[in-house]
Amino acid sequence: GPTPPAGAGYLFPTLHNAATKIEVEKFNRVTIQRKNPAADDIVLERDPETSTWRITEPRNFAADAAHVSNLVLNLHSAKYDTEAKPVSWRTAGLYAPSRIVNLEAGDRMVTLTIGEVTEGEERAVAYVESSDRKGEVLVVRKGEIRTALEGLNYFRAKEILPGASEADRLKISQGSKQVELSRLLGKWRYVRPDYGEAEVGDLLAALGAVRVAYTDEETNDFVATDVKDLAKYHLDASKAEVLTIETTQGGRSVQALIGVSKKEGEKVFATTLRDPKSKSFDIVKVPAASVERFQKLLDDPGSLRDKNLVRLEGSPDAIDVKNPFGLLEFRRPDATRDWELYRGNMPVKVDLAEVRKLVDGLNRKDQVLSFPDPSRRKELGLEGPNVIEVTVWADSLVAPEAKKEDKEDKETPRAGKPSFRKDAKPVAVLRFGSRQGDGVAVERIWGDSKVLVLAPRELLAIVDQRPLDFFDKTVPPFNPGSAEEGVTRIEINRDGMRYDLKLEKGDWKIMAPENLKGRTANDEVIRALLGDLNRIRAKEIVAEQADAKVLGSEYNLEKPPVSIVVTLTKDGKEVPYRFDFGKARGEKGVYAKVSGSPAIYVVDPVVYAASARDLRDTTVLSFDPAEVVSASFKGWQKLLGSPTTLTVERKEGTWVVKDKADFKLDAGKVDDFLRGLSRLQAEKFVATGQGLAFAEGAFEVQLTLKDKRTLTLLVGAEESGAVYAQSSELKGETVLIRTPLFTGPRGAPAYFSK
Repeated sequence: GPTPPAGAGYLFPTLHNAATKIEVEKFNRVTIQRKNPAADDIVLERDPETSTWRITEPRNFAADAAHVSNLVLNLHSAKYDTEAKPVSWRTAGLYAPSRIVNLEAGDRMVTLTIGEVTEGEERAVAYVESSDRKGEVLVVRKGEIRTALEGLNYFRAKEILPGASEADRLKISQGSKQVELSRLLGKWRYVRPDYGEAEVGDLLAALGAVRVAYTDEETNDFVATDVKDLAKYHLDASKAEVLTIETTQGGRSVQALIGVSKKEGEKVFATTLRDPKSKSFDIVKVPAASVERFQKLLDDPGSLRDKNLVRLEGSPDAIDVKNPFGLLEFRRPDATRDWELYRGNMPVKVDLAEVRKLVDGLNRKDQVLSFPDPSRRKELGLEGPNVIEVTVWADSLVAPEAKKEDKEDKETPRAGKPSFRKDAKPVAVLRFGSRQGDGVAVERIWGDSKVLVLAPRELLAIVDQRPLDFFDKTVPPFNPGSAEEGVTRIEINRDGMRYDLKLEKGDWKIMAPENLKGRTANDEVIRALLGDLNRIRAKEIVAEQADAKVLGSEYNLEKPPVSIVVTLTKDGKEVPYRFDFGKARGEKGVYAKVSGSPAIYVVDPVVYAASARDLRDTTVLSFDPAEVVSASFKGWQKLLGSPTTLTVERKEGTWVVKDKADFKLDAGKVDDFLRGLSRLQAEKFVATGQGLAFAEGAFEVQLTLKDKRTLTLLVGAEESGAVYAQSSELKGETVLIRTPLFTGPRGAPAYFSK
């Protein structure tokens, strides 16, 4: 069908037509003529300077901005029922309308005449005439124009101090008690008493809660208008306790009087004064509980004092700490980069966790414990040479310009300390004095405001640290990637013993001591040792550079009890890295010194714990079960009276018993046993074995491989869940290995039968 014309269905189609439309926010005056029942007109006007709505008739009242906005929006967007049955002008009640509503926007005005309104809610309707549809009786749902049917009090402001959240000055008083605060450049501070910066967010929110209850025109807390005698409502300050709250915005002040001396149930009387010379007053009631917050403030004026040490609006990018150890300059001009510590113009990589403790400690919210008397400044240690000073900046730095490399045209950061912008000013300066119980005295300086506070004592421990405490505690690694890459030799000196390990054809061999020479080393132990040494993180840095005079006496690092030298071969050259571990530093760890760093560290002894493990390879047997061509099992003397041998051979892909055709062999058990033997590892090496003779119950396994090699394993007595064993691979060594694998095989030859 044809496209409906613009504005179809609306009460005021001209407000929606492109050529004649008026936006909701353009309306500046609303008149509601109350005809039946007759009552004073309600006139609502928008202030051209502040854009706030006020009631100008029947009297001057502050308006409920939300309710007025809803009225204009409802009428602007209201639609009528295009399918409703037509009714006569008389039936619609439009000969004697109940209300006439005019909406004005400059020199334009639209009018809604309201006639009969039916009872009820969901199905209730109103019969109306629109100035855009002259002579037509329109049926509209009551809900579409409900706000146009409301009474005067519906449009009155419910807050006794409307717009208080936008105020730039606030004064609260009761009798001789008074608190006054002002806002400048977005920051609140005390005017009276002179307590410095204040946090008033919660207080402004509490002002919004001091409001008049409104259900409908019959049920509300608007008490009376045009009252001359304030004493009747306990609002005469000369005769009763009256709480006064005054807000100022842009030079305009509004004052609220609240009669807190006497309650009406759970409520108290109040009135709002826009003109201090007023002789008549509008009385309302507000909840008594909503004003208790302000009475408590007068009893404790300091409760709003700003309890932050630092209040940042941007990101901290520079912190200076001047303490007994010198000047520490922390800089981070780019939030995507890490903090750096400057001593002069040279940056030092920092321990980010320690710097984060510093930043978080200074910037933690509400950590001020109390506000000492300013007259105690000297007593609190805030005068003299021992004061620690911390200065914090935010968004203040200019990063050094980048330079381009010629070859690859890449940008790299230019060396040098970041500089401050010309207009940069510190966010805060904190001067730390003496300890006071669980706190520390601090002079907090924000611009020209100085306040004495007590801060948590642990904050002093953070700012009173050495530069070393902020250094990165990662010990320089010998390999940036894999710890094993390029390592060809390891020398361990421990407790007077020297172990020399060398990589030969992919296997680590023990070159010293002499009694282990030629033995294969334990690859797992070597990997663990190299990995631990390559990622050491110190617990503490005790000296930036070791003093040769105290290297031995204080740290026991001149002739250390443990030293490890890791040699890497790079480009055909051997490069040694030395790790020395000295005496213990209490329970923290041991002193350490490493190649590539002049510092003395404290590290956990676990970083070299692998060097104390047995360096010998713990492999008892190593072979591929598929390569075994025959296996002999010998033993069972205690069961059969003499050593007995069971030999099996692999024929046509299965196992058969040699020379015993009547033995019903379970080939699966042979395969399982061989798989267990193929990855056999020792639990530990022991000096001597037990039960390794057949008469004592020993059990022997001999394997022949395809390459003609023969492997032998002799298993002896049990001890604590393990058995003594000797192997052809161990060259005369005795070890303990786990018992379960041998329990069945050594029990009887029948174990291998079906």
